[in-house]
Amino acid sequence: MVAAKKKKIGLANKIFIGMAIGLIIGFIAPEFGISLQPIGMVFMKLLKMAVVPLIFANVVYGIGQMDDARNFGKAGSKLMIYYTVSTFIAAMIGAFVGQLFSPGTGIVLETAADAPKAQAMSGFWDTLSSFIPGNIFSAMAEGSLPQVILFSIFTGIAILLIGGNTKTRLIGAFHDLSTLMLKIIMMVMELAPYGIAALMAWTAGKFGADIFGPFARFFASVYAALILQVVCVYMGVIFCFVRLNPFTFLKKVKPVWLTAFTLCSSAATIPVTLRVAEEDLGLPSNITNFSIPLGATMNMDGNAIWFGIMGVFAAQIVGMEVTFGTILQFSFMGLLLTLGSPGIPGGIFVSTTIFLSSFGLPIEAGAMMIGIFRILDMGITATNVVGDIVGATLVSKSEKLFDGKTSKCWQK
Repeated sequence: MVAAKKKKIGLANKIFIGMAIGLIIGFIAPEFGISLQPIGMVFMKLLKMAVVPLIFANVVYGIGQMDDARNFGKAGSKLMIYYTVSTFIAAMIGAFVGQLFSPGTGIVLETAADAPKAQAMSGFWDTLSSFIPGNIFSAMAEGSLPQVILFSIFTGIAILLIGGNTKTRLIGAFHDLSTLMLKIIMMVMELAPYGIAALMAWTAGKFGADIFGPFARFFASVYAALILQVVCVYMGVIFCFVRLNPFTFLKKVKPVWLTAFTLCSSAATIPVTLRVAEEDLGLPSNITNFSIPLGATMNMDGNAIWFGIMGVFAAQIVGMEVTFGTILQFSFMGLLLTLGSPGIPGGIFVSTTIFLSSFGLPIEAGAMMIGIFRILDMGITATNVVGDIVGATLVSKSEKLFDGKTSKCWQK
């Protein structure tokens, strides 16, 4: 008889195990747990190592794919407007729900006296000017993500305008660069169980059982915001603009969000999303073939919600006042970061350290939530893919390529 192969433990399960071990160490031996913080911080820095070139390559490559939009006129620009508006709203919802649930209340870090004061709100024009890079290499070295993304957008548009074989070679090069950086990050992620164990040991050792209150509030705030995004934004779009029954729509896209909920990967869900969009919803393939893959790269409303809540959470634990202007800044940065977030399980964490660093907030705040992120990621990814299919439906309707009332798919 051939011996049965041992079932390999997945990375997500290893992370759960690492989190559990870290919590046990922190509770049993608090001082030892606190001493493990440097190991966890090395892991976080390794994650940051390749994030800027990855986001740069992803944004340029994503825009390069928009060349197909020329085949159907204004559809591409309509899709990008939808992505921008829905993602910004998602980040705003996340920040406001974060304010309501106050997940950072009860946690205090010694860094409260430092960075937040240095990140005082500036005027509109000063803020706008800060997004423009004077030197792109300096911006990349300093991790100034708004400047990097702005340059990425210009680069992507320039490649589109160049066209021809040069465009093909350049887009291929950026795709290869993205693949390389992603491989580096996945190599680092193999260390995640150990890094997370160290971070959770530090968290439990420093804050004790009091940490479970913020965990619960953070978890509740994320899922509450995700539900609000689906009900108010997505179903509002389907009812008001597409003129279809939102409950019927949700039922028809059930295989999409269930698959995304299980896989926690927008990219891996693309085949299911395409099938449902064309066969169950009756959307035209010339729209879905462009919008669904692009959405998996550039339209991540669930991620934007995470960033909004994370910004408020981190600000609360360092005692930083969160004003409406601060929420706008969190939301805008969340919008920018979703453009280049890799559509892989846990890929959002690669961007979280940059997000927090951009506002002078401690990356330890993000580290606290790594252990429970898999549970949150299920809802976040499901929201992402539903947003993609809503966008494809809206654009198809606006281009008069789809009418649910006459489509045979909707008569079933």
